[in-house]
Amino acid sequence: MLLPSLSIMIENEEILPNPAADPDWFKKWFNRDYLALYSHRNLAEANKLLQLLIEHGWLDLNGRIIDVACGAGRHLSALLLQNADIYGIDLSSELLKIAVKKISPGKGSRLGIADMRYLPFKNDTFTAALNLFTSFGYFENDANLLTLNEIKRILRPNGIFVLDHFNKKKQLSDMKPISFHRIGSMLAEERRIFNLRTNRIQKTIILHKGEQIEEFCESVKCYELDELTDIMSKTGFRIQAVYGDYNGKQYSAKSPRMIIIGVKN
Repeated sequence: MLLPSLSIMIENEEILPNPAADPDWFKKWFNRDYLALYSHRNLAEANKLLQLLIEHGWLDLNGRIIDVACGAGRHLSALLLQNADIYGIDLSSELLKIAVKKISPGKGSRLGIADMRYLPFKNDTFTAALNLFTSFGYFENDANLLTLNEIKRILRPNGIFVLDHFNKKKQLSDMKPISFHRIGSMLAEERRIFNLRTNRIQKTIILHKGEQIEEFCESVKCYELDELTDIMSKTGFRIQAVYGDYNGKQYSAKSPRMIIIGVKN
């Protein structure tokens, strides 16, 4: 079933040119430096979201669960600690090498390298699918839709889909054009713009490692809540609930997250 296991500044278009983001940025950026930059996104935060889903009945630990774009496996490892039947795929071999260390030998092959647009599973395999911490919106519209269709395909009828994305309004209101912070001996410089033409938040990450400088980028599609729920509905999901944060607060324009619960028709 699995592939082999691994053993604001809002930009004014009339004043500034819109720089084109590298369409394959996600193939280069998800590495150990990425984990260091987002180290505050930890196991405690993962557990908070998972407990919300479990307590509200959206995640059955007795079912078969897939974490689509599982990264280094913080949500996956948290669910394994609760004896869930959880699997994960990601395109980053570097992050998966970290994730696989969190799986005890008795759990078997649970991780595989895969593109979320082309999932290596049979139809109706899983009872629940997770796409967490803004792992959606990396591609252009047709490819993002392909991702949703693939997730629907591998879910069983009435399977649960959890999509966790940032709230566009809150993200733009809080966005700083530039910020710096130190990670050990490394200085991380982050430059952000909102690209009006593409409706994407683009971030340039410049890592100063002594005399060495490395540069990466992120480019994620922005969605209004009604736009994203409409896309999910047209794909074949019944929207059941929307939360605004990992504590389960009601969604509002000031919410940091859009946590959307859909059920496969």
